[in-house]
Amino acid sequence: MARVLSLLCSLAVLHLLRKEDRHAPWLLAANPFWVLASTFVMSESLFTLLTVLYLQSLPHAHSRRHWLFRGMSAALCYYVRNVGLALVPATLLWMRRRPLSQQAAYLLGFALAAGPHLLLSSGYSSEFGALHFNRHLPAQYGAVMLGLPPGNLTPVYLGLFLLALYGLARKPRHSLAAAWTLCYLLIMLVWPYSDPRFALPVLPWLLLGLPKKLTAPLVVALIGLNLQQEPPAQYNLPPIPQSARLASTSMLPGLYQGIASYCSQQFIQTANGQPQTKTPGNQGLVGDPNQVLSITAVPFN
Repeated sequence: MARVLSLLCSLAVLHLLRKEDRHAPWLLAANPFWVLASTFVMSESLFTLLTVLYLQSLPHAHSRRHWLFRGMSAALCYYVRNVGLALVPATLLWMRRRPLSQQAAYLLGFALAAGPHLLLSSGYSSEFGALHFNRHLPAQYGAVMLGLPPGNLTPVYLGLFLLALYGLARKPRHSLAAAWTLCYLLIMLVWPYSDPRFALPVLPWLLLGLPKKLTAPLVVALIGLNLQQEPPAQYNLPPIPQSARLASTSMLPGLYQGIASYCSQQFIQTANGQPQTKTPGNQGLVGDPNQVLSITAVPFN
């Protein structure tokens, strides 16, 4: 049932993205990381859907009562994923020319819904990992946009990422999405973990920023590159805690599942700065299990 809900959320995101642009959904649907996330029993698909609904609803808010409920909607995204807190500064940045009464109503709505949790929670816990500056994030997210492992084509990934950001920022219609993407990326720059799934909440908007003329060539290249990728014969990924265990991926085509799993492993290895090694009696490519476990043992939020 959870797999079905995740798949429905992913399909809903594709449908909503068509309202913004009719080309971007094709890039998103062809991305193997997005396809794999559609079978996760995790919060990525739901969180992405909620943020897309939230961002699309803000331009229709005109009264203080509307903004009060928008603040509560932001709190709902925060409860699904803590990084949803980035919606608040993004919204305030977008609302900078709106009346102060509407901004106050928005903050009041968020405070009423999320305030108790913020006051009672102990904040960031160092047991989940030390905060650090991830200078490889732009290239890593560019690699996710193409569904390939980072490190092999770093200049291409970096250029694609910067092109997407520039294209999104220069579209007045998508100024709110640009503010959300910026605030999200600023948090991810110091996030203690590196994983392709963390790029998914902003992946639709990054793809939206790409020039429309590149859509068809990129879709063909995306599918072609991934079909040529030869994943290892066996994947020996470290065990994931029960709180973050993935669903069975029997719904996913085997080829795309293997590609995305391999890219995910490469992504973690690159973030750790450790080369892959072969272990005796195992044909799969694995890294230091303890080091990778510290990355994959991520709390549900």
